[in-house]
Amino acid sequence: MRRVCGKIDRALTAFETAFLATALFAMAGVLFAQVAGSAMGKAPAWAGELAMYLMTWTMCVGAGAAARNGRHIAITVLADKLKGKPGVVARAGARLLCVTFCAGLCAVSADFAMMSRELGQKSVALGAPMWIVYMALPVSAAMMAFRFAMPASAVGAPPRKGALEDAQ
Repeated sequence: MRRVCGKIDRALTAFETAFLATALFAMAGVLFAQVAGSAMGKAPAWAGELAMYLMTWTMCVGAGAAARNGRHIAITVLADKLKGKPGVVARAGARLLCVTFCAGLCAVSADFAMMSRELGQKSVALGAPMWIVYMALPVSAAMMAFRFAMPASAVGAPPRKGALEDAQ
């Protein structure tokens, strides 16, 4: 199980890294083109919309990366103060709560994205299908659920104080 989780983690990490670098580079290029175009009186109408959609995906994928590194918002304030067995149990409960929330968010947001697909919603300036933009949330929620579900030792993340590693 640890080997499979490790492979999934490495694949997710590679995806996150490549996607975030590419999206940030593309966003910078699009915004530069918009500013340069405005200076010449010919700003592309789609540039601001594309930058906003790239930012949406960047924030969502970045949330998955934050969960991987243990830098996501944690609900372990009380659990971190508990020592021994009660602390382990409290951190396991916090981990379970995070996994449950992310799994629920993934299901609800995927339904919303598919409803948008069925309705044929398109963006105003780009004419792009809105379900692609909306899929950022279920994709990132699934990535976070995976990361919260796996103990740090299974995916090779360095342990940190107050993290949920001991809830194996």
